[in-house]
Amino acid sequence: PAWPGAVPASPPPAARRLLPRRPLHLALLLCELPEPERWEPWDLGGWRRCWPALLPSHRDAVAAQLLPWLANHSAGARGTGQVLPVLAETDGPVGPGLTLALAYGLGARDPVDRAAAVDALLVLAGRHQLEGAALGVELAALASLGPLQVGRVVPALRDAARSGAPAEVWAITSAAIPGLVPPVVPRPPRGTPDLLALAAEVAGVVGGCQPIPELAAIARRGGSSRLLTESLRLQQLLPLTARG
Repeated sequence: PAWPGAVPASPPPAARRLLPRRPLHLALLLCELPEPERWEPWDLGGWRRCWPALLPSHRDAVAAQLLPWLANHSAGARGTGQVLPVLAETDGPVGPGLTLALAYGLGARDPVDRAAAVDALLVLAGRHQLEGAALGVELAALASLGPLQVGRVVPALRDAARSGAPAEVWAITSAAIPGLVPPVVPRPPRGTPDLLALAAEVAGVVGGCQPIPELAAIARRGGSSRLLTESLRLQQLLPLTARG
């Protein structure tokens, strides 16, 4: 079925890639649904919140379908992030679709959307389903390319750590740091010192944290920047936590 006046659209490539090898007919149909050209004023955008219920056993495919709207959060769009906790509570593997959706949610401009992303992160962490390292890599890639601001992500991750997920936040931050510092990027994005400070906070709580070799490159640059200060502090702390 299609909405009146809608233009047929091909399935998004990301959703196609994330479908099972032998996809269900329902999954195929959902990925082929076109977006209506017009909305009634009282229903603007509401259909996106229905996707988890339409395909509750394939949350990664649903997340991939919603990525274009979730990506707009960093530019100021609001409201779509409320779907993230619902996605986290459904079933299916946690893959690149949901991981990237969480990254966009943690970097959303609207604090309400960021809080929803934190809720989703905590749900996945409580179920031992969070791919922390993969999420950290996605956050670093988005921040280095420009669509995501580290300064928005750090408070959200700190809230997650204080809400019972410090180990998961360490996995995220330790995987993100190598992609935010030299030699991967010539100039670390704004907010990177805050991420280093957060990594030190959670490392002190978690313990057993391994060193991050990329921190040595910052020390070799020298200077008196906060980036160097936080990098040295974390670099000196990690061997102590590893022994602890």
